[in-house]
Amino acid sequence: MNKIFPNKLFIANRGEIALRILTTAHRMGIQTVVPITREEQEGDVARAAHQTALFEGHLLSDTYLNADRLISMALKYGAEAIHPGYGFLSENADFAQKVKDAGLIWIGPSPETIAMMGHKEEARRLARTSGVPITPGASGTMESLLEQKDQLPYPLLIKAAAGGGGKGMKMVSSPDQLKAHLEVATREAYSYFGDATVYVEQYLESPRHIEVQVLGDQHNHLIHLFERECSIQRRFQKIIEEAPSPAVNETLREKLTRDALRLCRQIGYHSAGTVEFLVDRNGQHYFLEMNTRIQVEHPVTEAITGIDLVEQQIRLASGLPLTIKQEDLTINGHALETRLYAEDPRSDFRPAPGPISYVTWPNPHQARTDTFFGGPTEILPHFDPLLAKIITHRPNRALAIDAMQKALAQTVLIGTTTNLSFLQKVLKEKEFLSGQTDTHFIDNQMDVHNQTKQAHGAEKTEILLAAYTVWFRLFRHPNPGNLWNQLGHKRWCGKTLVWFNQKPYVIQTERAYSSKSLTWSINQEGKSGISDANLKDHRLSFSMNECNYEFAWHYGESKELLLYGDGLTHSFRPGFAGGDLSPKEELNTATSPNHLEAPIPGRIVKINVSAGEKVEKGAPILILEAMKMENLLTSQTRGIVKEVLVASGQQVKSGQKLVLFEKEPLKTNEIAAQIIIKN
Repeated sequence: MNKIFPNKLFIANRGEIALRILTTAHRMGIQTVVPITREEQEGDVARAAHQTALFEGHLLSDTYLNADRLISMALKYGAEAIHPGYGFLSENADFAQKVKDAGLIWIGPSPETIAMMGHKEEARRLARTSGVPITPGASGTMESLLEQKDQLPYPLLIKAAAGGGGKGMKMVSSPDQLKAHLEVATREAYSYFGDATVYVEQYLESPRHIEVQVLGDQHNHLIHLFERECSIQRRFQKIIEEAPSPAVNETLREKLTRDALRLCRQIGYHSAGTVEFLVDRNGQHYFLEMNTRIQVEHPVTEAITGIDLVEQQIRLASGLPLTIKQEDLTINGHALETRLYAEDPRSDFRPAPGPISYVTWPNPHQARTDTFFGGPTEILPHFDPLLAKIITHRPNRALAIDAMQKALAQTVLIGTTTNLSFLQKVLKEKEFLSGQTDTHFIDNQMDVHNQTKQAHGAEKTEILLAAYTVWFRLFRHPNPGNLWNQLGHKRWCGKTLVWFNQKPYVIQTERAYSSKSLTWSINQEGKSGISDANLKDHRLSFSMNECNYEFAWHYGESKELLLYGDGLTHSFRPGFAGGDLSPKEELNTATSPNHLEAPIPGRIVKINVSAGEKVEKGAPILILEAMKMENLLTSQTRGIVKEVLVASGQQVKSGQKLVLFEKEPLKTNEIAAQIIIKN
């Protein structure tokens, strides 16, 4: 039995952080138990743990936010300690106290400290009394804030007092916007943290987001592990982090780390923690918040210091003193982390739950990958859309960025939409390469958004069909179940039928002197040339019209070809080769003009209309929650609500009909989704 550390650890979390904690616990000789939902039983986390505890239900309130259930599971399986990871209940003081009351070790700071720092307005007060600068702001109920609306420091940010991580955060530019944003922010704060209290603070125009990693033991020893740069964000949540910050010199570093440790000393902090700051254009820093848990971006600090932060958390929770001295710490090189999410950057980063059919992660010698799957999986709509974190560490920043670009080029995720391509393009932006970024970089750098857009219409279709043609011509594996043998190569006469976006296309090719080049046409209209065609493993490439293209591909049990390029996966269903083929009429599977569908699976949060009600263009119809984000579905045309088919709190599937409209008054009735941040 391990006499220094807990003999068995219960990990009250899921996904990549659960697997990350498992890795360190196993190295330390600690047995592990993880809770899982039924959908997660076959996942990598379940396979890696020594034991699993099965949840009944799949909603957050039934699973990872159910404190009593988690503690009951830990006790049932004989765990001696609970590690909360990040998110969920990791900064819930009541949960931490319940863990201790149950006789278990809490891997984190004291419940009292969590409560102080977890309530953001209280944290700001403590920072101010510690001599740490803060931005102007106000707190209170929605009613009291509305009474002060004309005196508040616009532009301002609304924040959840009981939590962080960008959840419940809204930016308000004028008093007339305050009420609507407060309503959403308070609802999100209550939904995620169980506390609807919010506060507002002045919104700095072009700040950097810089944070300091700290470690403290139960013997009043505190050290810092330098800083991290976290300014590359969307929806107030980080997507690229690095250590050290390219904008921090020794003078600023000394100020930031001094103030971080000053605050931690005042509250008697022990465990790993992060003190976050905003730094304005003049180099003035302001306290933002403190996170009393392991951070998503902790690997970059581990890389430049060589310290396993999860191991330190376990050691410190076990009552051991820090063995690391501040004077012994140095910054070793530069580290970069990119977060891969199941989301669509082209639709304001709308979450994109769904299947991933094929995955390839970077070579371990190229990058560290923290993830929870290494093969086909289903990304569930109930949880955060984080898929993986890719980390590179090199002697300097330029080499770390170059290594990251190569690592992302090695990464393939075929299936649901991800931000992989978006990350690749951000890494090429000159402002990022020079380190001249702030928290508004993504919003302000419209070139980044424009670069993520693919060709449209006929041009896009032609490129994708060319890629399909290359795959079809070069896919010749001697597998009796593969497509080529299904179609019969003897029947190949240079003509084949393929369905793409519910529309059939006839592809015809002519004989070429080399398999790497061919002449082809779509629906017997015009001829084009393809050259330098290559197919290797799950990659294909070719040249057409003096442009080079590359796609990843996967052909699975569903008998359809999935082509991945520029962040999107496209599906092709092959027809049969040979014969007199002609395109049939396009399938009519578009959304009916008289109803609103759920664009993604999720839960109905609020319904804004009722039967018989007239709606104008842009009118809010309902709010759909998915992956901790709220999606406001609005009408783009005038009409009359015929019937509401769902109720608040109801779980719905992607494509499910939600609201019926009177058909006659509506000329077109295209429904658009506008994202309201939940994450």
